[in-house]
Amino acid sequence: MKRVLLFGTIVFISLCLASGSYFYRLYQEKKACRVAGVPIQIIAQTGPEKEALKTAYLAELLDLSGDEASKGIREKVAEKKLLKSPVIKEAKVKRIAPGILSIDYSLRKPYVFLADYENLALDREGHPFPFSPFYTPKNMPKLYLGQPPAQWREPIKNRALAYEILDYLEGEIDFFQVESLDVTQATHPSLGRREVVLVLSVETGKHYLRLTPLCYREEFKRYLLLETPEGDKIIDLRLPKLAYIKEKKYG
Repeated sequence: MKRVLLFGTIVFISLCLASGSYFYRLYQEKKACRVAGVPIQIIAQTGPEKEALKTAYLAELLDLSGDEASKGIREKVAEKKLLKSPVIKEAKVKRIAPGILSIDYSLRKPYVFLADYENLALDREGHPFPFSPFYTPKNMPKLYLGQPPAQWREPIKNRALAYEILDYLEGEIDFFQVESLDVTQATHPSLGRREVVLVLSVETGKHYLRLTPLCYREEFKRYLLLETPEGDKIIDLRLPKLAYIKEKKYG
């Protein structure tokens, strides 16, 4: 008798759980249909930065120009559309209530300007993206690579040396500001013409340092030992134990 009661109890509990799960799933499906059937009226932005992009720009990326388009929006498809923007690094989309779309996203962080092209920045991973009108003015180094930019969302190649030099300079004393770095001649076929040109802004002017790609650390340390030349100067440090200093001429 006890076994029969125990078995009946188990069956009863199982049926309750199954029916509860079914009705809950049915409720969720109806709720999702109800939410999906309402045109998007509000875009709720979240992310590391408050309203980093204009809501109108996000709506444009998602093609929310008509009621039918907004009714039929699918979250994963919407995320792919957002990621086509070169300035958006990550994005998650979710309909949180009828007529309300939540977009959680983060932007790429500018690291340097790619000076070979106008209005183009690179992040730490080397991805190119337009700087204006998405970011406020920043004092960043200008980088000359001498190569065309990669496709959006594809990192620039041959940036390793330039980033290595910039990372090294971040650990040095801070009496200067890196204005630009030119590595276009770093791999020149002629060994005698291989160089990187580092432009520093100091209190007394600008210093144009000519360094070798392989020994730039030792050469830069030699520069730090110099008495700071006044005015705009070209300082050639490519020969061991020497530093040729001359006036920078313009025009």
